[in-house]
Amino acid sequence: FAPADYQQGEGYRIMYLHVPAAIWSMGIYAAMAVAAFTGLVWQMKMASLAVAAMAPVGAVYTFIALVTGAAWGKPMWGTWWVWDARLTSELVLLFLYAGVIALWHAFDDRKMAGRAAGILVLVGVVNL
Repeated sequence: FAPADYQQGEGYRIMYLHVPAAIWSMGIYAAMAVAAFTGLVWQMKMASLAVAAMAPVGAVYTFIALVTGAAWGKPMWGTWWVWDARLTSELVLLFLYAGVIALWHAFDDRKMAGRAAGILVLVGVVNL
């Protein structure tokens, strides 16, 4: 029951969905990095399964953050997309999630798939 913003009008309410989605998208990737590190260092099988399970969920949250951000940006900035560092970083995060999902399904050997996906996750941590 928040009143309309004096500058943004009713459109600012999309931030109630956008900001938590962006936080979850990065938080899930950080959890994936911990699981990938655990799987690569201590060879725990459940760690690579956790990475594979978290990747689609993180991709959905990242997609929601990108779409709601674009929907907010159109009336505020006059354009759907600007190549700002934050927006581009979130887009790269979506590509990293897609890459992890693709790598997981590219190998028949789950141990090799977990190792490859874990390496990609750890390389992608620099994006956070």
